[in-house]
Amino acid sequence: MRLDVTDNPVISGMSRIFDMMCLNVLWLVCSLPIFTIGASTTAMYTVMLKVVKNEEGYIVKGFFKAFKENFKKSTIIWLILLVIGGFLGADLYLTSSAKGSVGMALRAIFAALELLVLAVGIYAFALTARYENSIRGTIRNALTLTLARFPSSILMVAIMIALIGISIWNLQLITFALPFWALFGVSIIFWINSKLLRRIFAGIEDHTEEEVEE
Repeated sequence: MRLDVTDNPVISGMSRIFDMMCLNVLWLVCSLPIFTIGASTTAMYTVMLKVVKNEEGYIVKGFFKAFKENFKKSTIIWLILLVIGGFLGADLYLTSSAKGSVGMALRAIFAALELLVLAVGIYAFALTARYENSIRGTIRNALTLTLARFPSSILMVAIMIALIGISIWNLQLITFALPFWALFGVSIIFWINSKLLRRIFAGIEDHTEEEVEE
């Protein structure tokens, strides 16, 4: 399947919607074993970073190629982040019953660290999709970008949490949200993130080229 660029905006729009649906389903299916979420996320960013610049080729082929090529590295990064996030989640749960200002401060710290891990994960898988680097280097760069591009980091995390929070607000919304997430929800988040990440990466690459020229 290939996104065909045509002069007809209706056909182009329908083609884009279909590809977004396809990517959404691919990510969900390939993430079902749980431990493959990292590889699936990297594959999604590999394709979506091209989609936002209209550079995409064959969607399904590109997804599975990236899934296979980055499986080991992405899985290790995912497991590292999962363990760290799990420990922070456990700490947050254990301090949920703590009273007073100390308990509130601890919960705020653990919640902030949990969000930090989420932001680092966004950058880590996107970096894996776009650049060659070691696992340690990728995580280090992801942390650096999270802090250096803090407004964008907050925005990506906030959008994700807001969409999920609205979806589970009540039973009526959950009923509506299920088909939304099954068809579009995941791909929309990746599309928004990829728009922001593409600008960040472009700025880094332009800066690097200027240093090389000097």
